Amino acid sequence: MKSTASFNSDRLKSILLKLTASKIDRKKAADFVNKNPQTLLTLLEWALTPKKRRLYQTAAWVLEFILIYRIEWLQPHFDHFLKKIPKINSESSKRPLSKILYHYVKSKEHFNTLTKKEKLKIITLCFEWILLPSKTATIAFAIKILILFQKEFPWVKENLSDLTTNKILNTRPGLGATLRAIFKK
Repeated sequence: MKSTASFNSDRLKSILLKLTASKIDRKKAADFVNKNPQTLLTLLEWALTPKKRRLYQTAAWVLEFILIYRIEWLQPHFDHFLKKIPKINSESSKRPLSKILYHYVKSKEHFNTLTKKEKLKIITLCFEWILLPSKTATIAFAIKILILFQKEFPWVKENLSDLTTNKILNTRPGLGATLRAIFKK
C-alpha cells in the first residue's frame, strides 16, 4: 500500500503532466500543493531539475505561482534553491525561477538575511543570464535583481551601463523599460 506522501507525489505528477500554461491550470496545481504541503519539496526538486522535461518545466511554473504569494516558503530552502538554479538551462524553467529569485531578493526581510557570499553568487548568476543566451523575460528579471544590489555593489551599475553602452542589451527586444529603470536610480 502506498503512503500518503507517495500517493500525493504521484497525484502531483499527474496534475503537472496535464497542465497547460493557463492561469486556471496553474492555480489548480497550486491549490493541490497548498492543500498537500508535503508536496512542496517534491515540487521544488522537480522545478530545480536541470533536464528539459515537461514535468520539470511545469513544476517551475507552479512553484512560481505559489511562491510569488508566499515567498517566505522559500526561506528554509533558499540555500538549496541558490545552489541548483545556476544549473537550469531550460528557458521554460529559467523564467519562473528568475522571477521567484527576484521576488525573494526584493523582500527587504530576505535581502537583509543574505550573506555577502550569497549576494555575490546571485549577482554572478544574473550577469550569466544576461550574457549567455537567455530570453528577454529572464534577462529582465536578472536586470531587476541587479538593480537591487547596485547601492551595495556600485560596480554592478557600472557593468550594466557597459553592457548597454556596448549595445549588448540594446539589441534585445522588450528590455527598454527595464533598462530605463536602471539609469533612473
